[in-house]
Amino acid sequence: MVLVATGSHPRDAADERADALRRRGVDVEVVRGSEGERAAGRYGTLARRVAGGVATGLRGRLPRLPDPLDRLRLEAPAPGRTVVEAHPLHPGGLVALPIARSIGAPLVLVADSSDAAALAGTGVDVAAARLSRDAADLVIAGSRTVARAVRGTDAGGRNGTGRGPRVEVVLDGVDHHTFARARDRAGADGILRSGVIMVSPTDPARLDMALDALGRLSQHPTLTVVGAAATAEPTERELGNRVDVRRMPATDDARLAAEVACRSVMLAFGLADALAGMAAGAVTVVGPETELAELVDDGRTGVVAAGSDADGWARAIGRALRIADTPERAGPVRMAADAVAARHDNGRALDRTLDLYDELLA
Repeated sequence: MVLVATGSHPRDAADERADALRRRGVDVEVVRGSEGERAAGRYGTLARRVAGGVATGLRGRLPRLPDPLDRLRLEAPAPGRTVVEAHPLHPGGLVALPIARSIGAPLVLVADSSDAAALAGTGVDVAAARLSRDAADLVIAGSRTVARAVRGTDAGGRNGTGRGPRVEVVLDGVDHHTFARARDRAGADGILRSGVIMVSPTDPARLDMALDALGRLSQHPTLTVVGAAATAEPTERELGNRVDVRRMPATDDARLAAEVACRSVMLAFGLADALAGMAAGAVTVVGPETELAELVDDGRTGVVAAGSDADGWARAIGRALRIADTPERAGPVRMAADAVAARHDNGRALDRTLDLYDELLA
């Protein structure tokens, strides 16, 4: 298969997926898009790439992709056994579409929450996102919320079927074994859980909100923030004397798991973060956003904030801390949460994806 990785799909994530596929015997070729190619340039070269792909498709080779894209040559791809996969749907589809057309392979787009926003937007981005979606043979959505956005009523039939693309939900997974092992090791070592942890969100306003929420509690737990995050200076000045913030650089799963396993509460703004907290034994708090609330059962596998503002999160964090500090409540919550995380192990998610590819190529 061909794995197309754009600037929106981190290099390490693309490499990890390629390695996981290779361990399952899949021959993977990675094509990387530009990290900083501007939208106008992307869209301007798309038509030329598609035209070049059609012209050379009979020879079973890709056209020479223009700079700053990587060049790729596919020598006689296996007939009927090649899939072109792109992350995310937008802008990955713009790079993957001409590749798929030039070698006659199905186009698979992996959609996340950023794609849901792109498909609901306006202007050239939404037009390009919808073009990619309608050209796909299969869209793999990271949540039911994303799937609903992809299946919007405007879905066309440019993939040749006369209807919108097939959409299947495969939740983002985590390496459950790594996080569960860290949890068990912390328990065996008698480590007392304390504090709150979160993975740095892409939107700095979310970190500001978390700081504001923690500042509203009667007792202020230490907040560990993993990964670089820009925090608005007024918020830090306002809360600096009330919230102790510890920062640590982005790290691998094993180190992150060890950190989460020592914390009472995990604040999660993404599916993978929520699953990591649930597997590592932290009481996980998520917002009322549908894609996270559909993963966490409030009071049983974690806590769902009643509102998206700092006051709603403060109440939710307070509940989670009380659960974490009460063994007879924390035990059942952690067991139920771990069962959910185990069902979404990334190995299972990858197996499900490969099953879908077998169906697509049958």
